[in-house]
Amino acid sequence: MPPYRRRFNPNSDNTPCVSFANPVDTLAPNPANTLDQNAQSVIDAAVSQKKKQRKLQYTAEFLIWATDQVLTEEEVLPPSEATLCNYAASFTGKLAGGTTKVKLSTVKGWVQRRGLTWEGGINLRNVLNSVECRAPASSFCEQRPPVKKEHISTLFNELNLSAAASAGCFYGQLRGGKILPPSSNPTDYNPSNLPTVKDLKAANENSDRKLRLPKTKTAQSKGEEVV
Repeated sequence: MPPYRRRFNPNSDNTPCVSFANPVDTLAPNPANTLDQNAQSVIDAAVSQKKKQRKLQYTAEFLIWATDQVLTEEEVLPPSEATLCNYAASFTGKLAGGTTKVKLSTVKGWVQRRGLTWEGGINLRNVLNSVECRAPASSFCEQRPPVKKEHISTLFNELNLSAAASAGCFYGQLRGGKILPPSSNPTDYNPSNLPTVKDLKAANENSDRKLRLPKTKTAQSKGEEVV
């Protein structure tokens, strides 16, 4: 077993990163159980930069919590189920169950990428279910109000279909952010994320036209088409 450093040092700046104190040389990981750099890069490319930053933040939060619990590196890599249960239980009455599960899922990925065994089992699932049942009222979103006759009347009277952006959002059932930049400044328009003129296809026999969105939340690389 490699020598372990004994304490964590959370960064003092805003970077979501935590390191171990007193770094020492450790034995090389077993390549049969560890992802190489190429595999890690491929996995990283599967998620957006925003999601990657959130994962770094959640991992750092776990390590900072471990610091407060005076856990050693050996007790964190990998964490026991008791440690995982204690961490999950710390969110009881503070966070929604779904948010807590995402945080634990991030820790799981961080552990497994190092070729280590994930110890989460029945006890952890029970704790997560309990956290979900005891979520604070503030974690629940109010139900969206229904579309009313007055809304349809306003749309009928004020929607200007001669404006390309309005027509595109209406017929494609799109939010404005899907096709419009954050401001009127031309430098804010990113053609790798937002459609251009060439992305609007010619009309077919039914007068329908397809618009290709270069990038969406669920189709980061290939984009998708809307009618």
